[in-house]
Amino acid sequence: MGLSPSIYKDVGDLSSLSTDVIIIGGGATGAGIARDCALRGIDCILLERRDIATGATGRNHGLLHSGARYSVNDQESAEECIKENRILRKIARHCVDETEGLFITLPEDSLDYQKTFLESCAKSGIDAQAIDPELAKIMEPSVNPDLEGAVVVPDGSIDPFRLTASNMMDATENGAKMFTYCEVKNLIREGGKVIGVNVYDHKNRRERQFFAPLVVNAGGIWGQGIAEYADLKIKMFPAKGALLVMGHRINKLVINRCRKPADADILVPGDTICVIGTTSSRIPYDQIDNMEVTPEEVDILFREGEKLAPSLRHTRVLRAYAGVRPLVASDDDPSGRNVSRGIVLLDHAERDGLDGFITITGGKLMTYRLMAEWATDLVCKNSIKRLVVLLLNRLYQVRLKAAKKPIKKLFHYQVLFVILPYIVTVHGLLVCLKKNV
Repeated sequence: MGLSPSIYKDVGDLSSLSTDVIIIGGGATGAGIARDCALRGIDCILLERRDIATGATGRNHGLLHSGARYSVNDQESAEECIKENRILRKIARHCVDETEGLFITLPEDSLDYQKTFLESCAKSGIDAQAIDPELAKIMEPSVNPDLEGAVVVPDGSIDPFRLTASNMMDATENGAKMFTYCEVKNLIREGGKVIGVNVYDHKNRRERQFFAPLVVNAGGIWGQGIAEYADLKIKMFPAKGALLVMGHRINKLVINRCRKPADADILVPGDTICVIGTTSSRIPYDQIDNMEVTPEEVDILFREGEKLAPSLRHTRVLRAYAGVRPLVASDDDPSGRNVSRGIVLLDHAERDGLDGFITITGGKLMTYRLMAEWATDLVCKNSIKRLVVLLLNRLYQVRLKAAKKPIKKLFHYQVLFVILPYIVTVHGLLVCLKKNV
């Protein structure tokens, strides 16, 4: 897939720019919000400190989740995943490899968990079918031949880079603007409202300003730091996960361990390679840009990964990488004992009394489109509020002018002329809120 030159073209004008919405973060969620806004006719600018998909979006398995991995412990996330799975197979099929997936039970695992797993998948609306282990070996020749149980689920793989680029292409073709290598350094506030951002343009080596009545913080784990520019607290607990990219594709299907989530329990094929992952460890927030994979993590990935597919031990490693997933503490428990692994949408006007600022975080690659929809719905809701206020102000001004004129008809024409654009715009936004773009 070729990238549209318009995405990366040099805008040239380095003066301050104004728009309806500023989106901070060029991962899948930010790109999805830009696309959703553009399709709803909302002018928007996306700002990314590096290039698109260089954060958590480009540092994951690339798994097209069926939701089965979450079904036992997190039914809500499982239901979100299977719904988005079906949608992405339709709207982003060029990014999807419809491999299907296997959940295998090994001798050291309990078959009792498989029963619980199947029941949980059924409750979440996931089509999970137990099959004979011998059939599983035929379907996936690379699987561990010692498996004692197998379940087929509608997993697949998805290219996160192609997905993000496709969203940005569609967004820019519908009027959105994107500025890469523009790092947000501060939020511009006026009273109790955010009205824009200060950025450093790394390409042109200068500071710039962008203005909008609404700023959306889609910075992922970096969103905590962005919120701090406005003296807001969003407590995140970074969870680092290391992965290995293997030299060729040894498996046809996604292979998972049918047990409680643990290190190196999934092998995802994609294009000509496969990815084994992940480890999971908490790291200090000030280390989120230090994503080195340790020798110990590599050993764990190999040791556990070859239990899924024994041929892994003879496969060359192309590279190792790590990503950070944002785990968000609930407002009533900042200690992190009750961190959220779901979608977190914060309207800071309601939460903190700061207008013009929204944060969308948490979630996962699989739910990026849903996160974008929620965030854009909130953008439209706030836009309607602003339009109503503007409308009332304009009507008041027109009424004052008309009161000084003897011809009453003039007032009626003026009112119609003033409110018609607002009525059309509000109606359009309400229609957009009902759309599932």
